[in-house]
Amino acid sequence: MTDTKMLEAALSYARLGWHVFPCWWPEQRHDGKWRCACGNDECKSPAKHPIGALVPGGQNNATTDEETIRAWWSRYPQANIAVALAASGLCAVDVDPRNGGLETVELLEAKFGSLQSDVMQFTGGGGWHSVFQLPRDASSLPGRLGPGVDFKINGYIMGDPSLHVSGKRYGWEASSDPREGVVPSPLPDWVRSMASAAPAHHTAGDGVGSRYLGPTVVEDLQSALEAVPSDDRDLWVRFCLALKPCGQQGWALWDAWSRKSVKYDPVDAARVWYTARPRGEIGYETIFAVAQEHGWKNPARTQPAAPVAAAPVADEPAAEVAGQRFDEALPPCPVDAVNRLAAWVEARSDQAHPLVCQAVALSIVSAAAARRYVSEHGDPASLYLGIIAPAASFGRTAFSAAEDALMLSGLSEMVRGVRISSPQQLFSSLYNAPALYYLADDWGEQMYFARRQPSGLLGHTMSIINGRIWAAPAQIALDNWAEVGLGRARSEEEGPRPILQRPTLNLLALIAGSQVEQTLRRSELSRGAVDSMVFVCAEDPARWTDRPSQRERPLDAAVHETLRRLRGFGPGETALTHEQLFGGLAVVVPAMKTVRVTGDLQGAQMALAQAYAQRGPLARMLSAGARRNMARICTALAAAANPDDPIVTEPMVEWASAFIRQALEATLRVFRDRGGAEDGETGRPSVYHKVESFLRDCGSHGASKRELVKGVRMFRELADDKRDELLERIAKDGVAVVLSKKGVRGHRYVLAEFCQQGEQSPTSPTNADNVSAIALDAKSLTAKEISEQSPTPTFADASLYKEMNTPYRSASAMSAIANFPYESNG
Repeated sequence: MTDTKMLEAALSYARLGWHVFPCWWPEQRHDGKWRCACGNDECKSPAKHPIGALVPGGQNNATTDEETIRAWWSRYPQANIAVALAASGLCAVDVDPRNGGLETVELLEAKFGSLQSDVMQFTGGGGWHSVFQLPRDASSLPGRLGPGVDFKINGYIMGDPSLHVSGKRYGWEASSDPREGVVPSPLPDWVRSMASAAPAHHTAGDGVGSRYLGPTVVEDLQSALEAVPSDDRDLWVRFCLALKPCGQQGWALWDAWSRKSVKYDPVDAARVWYTARPRGEIGYETIFAVAQEHGWKNPARTQPAAPVAAAPVADEPAAEVAGQRFDEALPPCPVDAVNRLAAWVEARSDQAHPLVCQAVALSIVSAAAARRYVSEHGDPASLYLGIIAPAASFGRTAFSAAEDALMLSGLSEMVRGVRISSPQQLFSSLYNAPALYYLADDWGEQMYFARRQPSGLLGHTMSIINGRIWAAPAQIALDNWAEVGLGRARSEEEGPRPILQRPTLNLLALIAGSQVEQTLRRSELSRGAVDSMVFVCAEDPARWTDRPSQRERPLDAAVHETLRRLRGFGPGETALTHEQLFGGLAVVVPAMKTVRVTGDLQGAQMALAQAYAQRGPLARMLSAGARRNMARICTALAAAANPDDPIVTEPMVEWASAFIRQALEATLRVFRDRGGAEDGETGRPSVYHKVESFLRDCGSHGASKRELVKGVRMFRELADDKRDELLERIAKDGVAVVLSKKGVRGHRYVLAEFCQQGEQSPTSPTNADNVSAIALDAKSLTAKEISEQSPTPTFADASLYKEMNTPYRSASAMSAIANFPYESNG
């Protein structure tokens, strides 16, 4: 650092209107350790306290006067630069990962919203500062947001390029340097509410979305990490991706292991951890497999991670979310009526699937509560559920049970089990039954015929169902009475045109596995046929149980009573009039009960939005519908739990969130593998679009050819030379950028929209060896930053692929190569 560098930086801050003053800096002793230049070996704030001879009033002497600043730094050219926050109109969130800051931020953002600013600085100690504009009224701002997260107003922070006592410099995140015109973000409004609230408190495993590690697993991971050197940067980044989902526990393990390397840089570690965006395909189990390649022996208390014969690529195992398969039943619902209904549906079915039984039970409850309950946020109880089964025959007994449940409860007028093939049939059905339960056991076939005749009546009908009707409007105004099947005479009695008041439709749809391609299409997504529906994936025939059915089994008495109370039956009533059953005629505004919400439903919805915001446009679009469906499920659950005084509780929110997340992950996986663009669009084969779609979902990490073979069925079915031709065409079209690295065979393909041109590596004189910069996020790491100082991997490629089938405990191992930066063709 030149003698004038600190002065120039201090002046640049002053020109922004930031008040600065000089602080002591660290200096290195003969033993290699750093200490404060003030000379006090017992200094309690090394390299962070004011130089008293220059600024006896400390931060009160901070200034923007250039003459004063030049005088200060001409006397002490190495002085650190302190920025007085309040005087500069700033405030800052100071995050210390080593004291629980990561988990506190995770909890706060999941509950309230983002805590990130456009101006962010990594500290020399491995944390970071998010710098915000100071609001006019700062009296209501807190001083601490939780463990490891301080809120600074009447203090100061060190500014880049000040030197930390660790020997590392403070540094603005790549896209956050205020000296380049970046302006601090406004302080989020919710931070003010923290002033009167207790600081965020959490215990191990409380992190929202974190994968909690038990004491035994932590101990085993520490042992495994000891066996693996931390000098290989590629492996270092990969282990970061593996442990990031474990939150604070993962950080502690990774940072402790990182410190073993002579290359360890706390600022670099904080930057890589902060910007890492794992996609879920790699978990901490990978660490055990890599450790075994380095001679680590699994302790006797764990299941040995012995090599297992690789499964055929075509039999790709289902990925896992929060330790569950996409087709596993969830834990029991917090509403007893739903659990009893699921057990009744299962007993009546000769082919039963536990998740399907739960979904059908939820659909029945939702239908019974429709047009009678609405949440305080305006969410109805109506729900569209789609069951993806191996064949239509697998789910029809469950559909029969759904129909019987309502009929046995005296609600037969609500049910429609035959196809609605025209808008007139739809509106006529809603006019006669304004809370309609539509059982479509041929939904996949309907989608197929609608696609063959996109301008036909069936296509128009399905568009209305998935658009206008699903949105649960307050009114639907029709042109004339003929649209509901009535003649002109009606207009003299009721008026010139019918207006349907709060019509609701609950849909239970069956989609055979062979019809998925027709259902999950980009065109269907654009018109709302995909994001309006909650898809339950039950495609694996092995997960269906053959059992003797009890078709004549009576409906559980408690369930029978609940369904009738949801529709308004009073004690001793055996029948309701049409008006009572539906809360009034279709043209009459119904009197609906308001469902109170005490659980953190909005927090769960925001957590879902944030979880899928960085996973590409497809995930983001589907998550929008998923959030609304989560609220609808909660409304139905609250009504079923207490029809007289419905309240959405926290356990209901948690269960609905788990149900929606599992369904959303299954939808994304099936959509990616078999959905996508239409044949012939833009003159390209559909496999082209499927590969493009897969790369989009991979984000800035991209994918290797091998990963494309695993993830895209149509690509997998091509001959190898055709695969290469397709990838070459995608690269020539400029759709994707091909990344390669000197000394490592194979390439990665990243969509051009996620890339930015990086600097050429000094060790890579040719374009073929150059590594492009990849925008990992809005605040990005480049591929050059990730790969510099990175030798050729120290383990054989074959061992990486062996990891794919290396189990640890009861969880199936994630793909060990999913986040390995380069593909091997060997």
